[in-house]
Amino acid sequence: GLGRELENKLGLELDISTSVSSVDNTTIPKVTVKKQWSPKFGASASRTLEAEPKLNVKAEYKFNKKWSVIGSWESEESTGVLTDSKQDKLGVDLEYKVEFK
Repeated sequence: GLGRELENKLGLELDISTSVSSVDNTTIPKVTVKKQWSPKFGASASRTLEAEPKLNVKAEYKFNKKWSVIGSWESEESTGVLTDSKQDKLGVDLEYKVEFK
């Protein structure tokens, strides 16, 4: 359906999944969109579908088979009785992979 059309026309991979909330044991749906722009660069974005949504965006650039840099941004909204707040986190990781035999 829609996932195949996005993948065929735009090169986007669409994934719909669920997780269980640790607070009240409810099921939380999550939509993720991924795209591999080139063999060295790929990105993904996901968002939960709930009253207090969480957004997660990641991008990875591979220098070679062992070294890569990963950037991430997480955003979480929360609504309280007295105040509404939004928390953002930004991160950059340098990754080195080693193959064990």
